[in-house]
Amino acid sequence: AKSHSEGRRQLNIGGFGSLEAPLRQEHRREAQTCLMAGATMRAVIVTDFPAVGTFADKFELAEVPRPDASSLKKKEVLVRVAATTVNVDDIHVGQGSFGGGVGFLQVKAPTKTKPLICGSDFAGVVEAIGPSVSSVKVGDRVCGMNFLPLKHQQGTFCEYVVAAEANCNLYPAASLSFAEAASLVMPTFVTSAMVKDAALPPPAVADNDAAGADKGAAPLRCLVI
Repeated sequence: AKSHSEGRRQLNIGGFGSLEAPLRQEHRREAQTCLMAGATMRAVIVTDFPAVGTFADKFELAEVPRPDASSLKKKEVLVRVAATTVNVDDIHVGQGSFGGGVGFLQVKAPTKTKPLICGSDFAGVVEAIGPSVSSVKVGDRVCGMNFLPLKHQQGTFCEYVVAAEANCNLYPAASLSFAEAASLVMPTFVTSAMVKDAALPPPAVADNDAAGADKGAAPLRCLVI
């Protein structure tokens, strides 16, 4: 099962049961239920900005409304989350100290009636797509990012997330677990931003050789900076 942890606390919010297990029939039935309006899901939330350094003592597990597939915008994707990660930015956003605490960089202050779901990265399975989505389809395994404070997006510490199609990336499911795919998102984002901001030439791409060396890296290939 997937879990979210920081410090001594750990919360298990269910999901696929095993990160490596294929979707079972009961998961499919549950997934179909989630597509209906009025359903709920489990999520890790905060209901106010905790003092800096106390985030681990303030988050809680709660039932919140699930995203409704019928309300997806043209280029949005509904993903059943199988794995996520904990990044330092998740904590900063959750306690209102993102970007050094500059006011306009923060999400709207959470409340008991409008809690905040933290979390940046996700890996999971596409459950529904908007009418103009073309790069992924229902059943695809994807990973991506969905926690931009300036856009007041909800995060990924939950069972279902709605993400922009542009933020959903297919990955080689035969070679990467859900957890491994989720763990690649933030490092790749940071690395690509560094390359762009430094005006460096595009990274070279290293292939495995004809004899099949580095088979573990072959499906993704390797960026060499």
